[in-house]
Amino acid sequence: ATFAGLSYSAALSGLSLTFTSSGLTPVVQTGFYVTPGPATTLAVLAPAAAAFGGTLFGTQPAIALLDAGGNSVKDDGSTVVTLSVIATSVPGGSLSGSTTATAVSGVATFASLEYDKACTLHLSFSSGSLQ
Repeated sequence: ATFAGLSYSAALSGLSLTFTSSGLTPVVQTGFYVTPGPATTLAVLAPAAAAFGGTLFGTQPAIALLDAGGNSVKDDGSTVVTLSVIATSVPGGSLSGSTTATAVSGVATFASLEYDKACTLHLSFSSGSLQ
C-alpha cells in the first residue's frame, strides 16, 4: 500500500507507526524520526530589555528560527538575522552595536546593543524572507 499526503508537525524521535487492515496482522515500524524542516519564520526568545539610554541593553535579543510546524531548527548555524529600529518614541536617537547575528543551533543572539536615548523602541528582526 502507498500512503500519500501524510504529515506530522512536531519534530520527535523514537516514534513508531502501526499499520492495520481488517483481517490482517498489524505491522509496527519503530525508530521513526521526524526532523525539523527548513526555517520559515522567526520568533523572539528573549526581547531586548532592561536598558538605560546610552548603556548596553541588560537583556540582549535572542531570535529562534522555526519551521512551518513551529519546531526549532536547531541544525541551522548559518542564517544571519538582521535587527532594525522601526519606531521610537524619541526621534534622533542612534542604535549601536552589531545589528546582525548568525544563528548557532537555530538561535541568533545579539550582543553589545545599546540605544543612546531614553525612549521606547520598536524593533524588527528579519532574514531574507523570514520575519
